[in-house]
Amino acid sequence: GAQKGTVTVIFHKLGHASSEIEGQAVWVSYGGGPPRDLAIVRVGKDQLGGHLPKIIPLAPEGVSVQSGETICSIGCPKAHWPNGFRGHVTKTDDAVFSFQPGPLKGRSGSAVFDAAGTHIVGVIAWNNEKQPDGP
Repeated sequence: GAQKGTVTVIFHKLGHASSEIEGQAVWVSYGGGPPRDLAIVRVGKDQLGGHLPKIIPLAPEGVSVQSGETICSIGCPKAHWPNGFRGHVTKTDDAVFSFQPGPLKGRSGSAVFDAAGTHIVGVIAWNNEKQPDGP
């Protein structure tokens, strides 16, 4: 299971990967029913060599996605090179939403953005292979 403490992260930019950078997992949520494996990792600015990643804020409180809405995501499936996709929300159920295309295995923890990429509207938590939509 995931624990707070020292972790290693790699950033990708313009087709290049950074060297391994040490960070601190300051918040972790790991468990089942439905499964979750999330962490917030703190990385010091001095470790980024002057190349700060763009910060994209969470959607304002009370804002949620609706069926048919366009979403996008970027992530590193199975710890490989990053890739992205645009899709649409197929259904919503309280704080959980499903979308097409469903996420690739290993994309858990990737942010889901609104169509413009200006806010984080969700986090990929799992891929239900029995139902191809990805929550």
